[in-house]
Amino acid sequence: MAQAEPNRDTVPDSRLVNALDAALTALAGVVETVYVNHLLEGLLGDAEEITAAQLRTLAQLASVSALTVGSIASGLKISYPAASKAVDRLVERGLAARHRDEGDARSIRVNLTERGRELVGRVAAERREKLRRALERLGGDKPAQALLALLEAFIAESTTARDD
Repeated sequence: MAQAEPNRDTVPDSRLVNALDAALTALAGVVETVYVNHLLEGLLGDAEEITAAQLRTLAQLASVSALTVGSIASGLKISYPAASKAVDRLVERGLAARHRDEGDARSIRVNLTERGRELVGRVAAERREKLRRALERLGGDKPAQALLALLEAFIAESTTARDD
């Protein structure tokens, strides 16, 4: 399907696109460094290292009552062994628990422990506070809404199959 030609006024400046691309690349590093390393280190202590995959597993488990390891792997788009290893580490730390599915004794389900839920909640609260302070510096709701629209459009563009 042919796309309509963009209006010249809506074509973004290539320098701005490059700067936004660099900012998104930096943002991925900030999320990894700040939220996975520094924030979790502060919440769990230096002795309890947690990986990005483990944090994503915690976040996924926080949104439901329980999941199988296969569902976790599928949801995170990682291999079953990687998901199983992440779950093993979370169970070792007391952040998640495994239990037999009452409906299917062959199936093992994973859920967060109270400690895991508390950790996910604290990480989310800290992230929202940092966002709130950044949005204050940005100038309030209107720029924030423009940023949200940009991110939603970028995600949609990145995850939609195209017929070029």
